[in-house]
Amino acid sequence: MIRVGVNLMWLRPGEVGGSEQYLIRILHALGRRPESGFELKLYVLPEFADAHPDLVKQFSTSAAPIKNATPARRVLCEQRWLPARLGRDGIDVAFHPGGTMPLRPGPRP
Repeated sequence: MIRVGVNLMWLRPGEVGGSEQYLIRILHALGRRPESGFELKLYVLPEFADAHPDLVKQFSTSAAPIKNATPARRVLCEQRWLPARLGRDGIDVAFHPGGTMPLRPGPRP
């Protein structure tokens, strides 16, 4: 099983438009295919859980330790907290469908 971390920290529910709907539909479709060989873990802002409780129930989820994040604070969190968390969680590959990617990788499992 390949563990995939999905960085959704850029996704501000109700604010990013079509990209939110597109990605949410992809995640729902992947959730209906447990035989895919992938185990997804979502990395989100705290408000994601209120907007998409079905996905939080379906996938393992880790909320960033920031609330009402400005873009600058979110990017800082993506650079510092996210790589460390990916390493602690034993993630094999990170998927960044929007937002920023960490400049340096976190620790390898």
